[in-house]
Amino acid sequence: MIKILSNGSILGIGYLGAVASLLVKPLEKVGAKSFAVFLEGTAGAGKTTTAKFGLSLFGNPSELLTNMNTTSTGAEILFASRKDSLVLLDEINTAGYHHISEQLVKLIYDFDSGKGRSRSTIKLDLRKHHTYRGVVFFTSETSFMNLLNKIDKTVMGAYRRSVIVNYSDKKIDENDIETIYNSINQHHGNLLKDITDYIATNINALKDNYSKYKEQLKPYKFKGQENHFALLYCAIDVLEAVLNVELSDTQKQTIIDTLGQIVKENSEEYQEKTEINREKLQQLIKDFILLKNSHFPTGMENHIPQSIYGKRDGDTLYITNIGLEQLSEHLKIDIKSLKKFLIDFGMAERGEDRLLKKTRCSIAGGNFYAYKIQLSDEKDENQNQNNEDTLDI
Repeated sequence: MIKILSNGSILGIGYLGAVASLLVKPLEKVGAKSFAVFLEGTAGAGKTTTAKFGLSLFGNPSELLTNMNTTSTGAEILFASRKDSLVLLDEINTAGYHHISEQLVKLIYDFDSGKGRSRSTIKLDLRKHHTYRGVVFFTSETSFMNLLNKIDKTVMGAYRRSVIVNYSDKKIDENDIETIYNSINQHHGNLLKDITDYIATNINALKDNYSKYKEQLKPYKFKGQENHFALLYCAIDVLEAVLNVELSDTQKQTIIDTLGQIVKENSEEYQEKTEINREKLQQLIKDFILLKNSHFPTGMENHIPQSIYGKRDGDTLYITNIGLEQLSEHLKIDIKSLKKFLIDFGMAERGEDRLLKKTRCSIAGGNFYAYKIQLSDEKDENQNQNNEDTLDI
């Protein structure tokens, strides 16, 4: 565990989240609250491994792992049965609910509230409702913001009740993954008593540390997430003490820096200052085409890819729905914003009943509806000349 944490691996966020789930109740009076951790990234990026690392604090992670294929009542029972611990709802797309995004948001709000629905008895009395507390992990190949943008109403409250961890640019050592699985299969649950005992006997010091961390997080201008990150920083203190090892200043700073990068990526100020312009967006799209070259067939290949993202014809790109979704994930820009950029920069034409106009084209012998994107330096003639060349996201 020390190796995983001290080398700065993002996998360590799993165990920090698990320890943080034990800190919610004792630190409630100084502002601690239950929260969600949303792990997003491509298949095989290490999301489930991260979450299972955290689950191993409480027992055999394979037995504790659950997925999103559950009803609201099932989720209530699950949350209640795992009170004051870590819960994992793996793979968002396994949800049996038609509107996955709405189910996700509902679960986040419900978990934050700490109690289930009120129900009446046959005598019209109220039943005792379920209560829950701790940390819940979600994993998804679709980004959190793209899921939120599929809902018509404003749901930024769900964002502020969550910590988002994006794996797209995080390099994970395969040896670390192997180390985790070898460890949790043999030693799961061993530290739980030591950690709970330490928390109980050092509660006042932890309260002081929690308040100190919240103060240090003020420059990030969070609107609630400072409570979650303060718990995660306290989790580092707990592990350092319980494991009874002297981390070098460099090792401890590496752990803090890893968490600090996640803090930075979650700050609204950071999101607002991420700047993109027409030239940069064109280059990013070209880089994406090169990276996913096999999904942009020319018709000369021996094998047609299962997923076709589109085709490039000179300085014109025809991109399918799935291609645009993958581009959005790659750029870490939600689809609504990406479509707006393409229109505002004159790279695509606005449709009558859609944000982007679709056209029919032939790709690898098949007919597809696709969005037409201009990758040359010349703006589309339909572009509104009053738009500025630089926008902030």
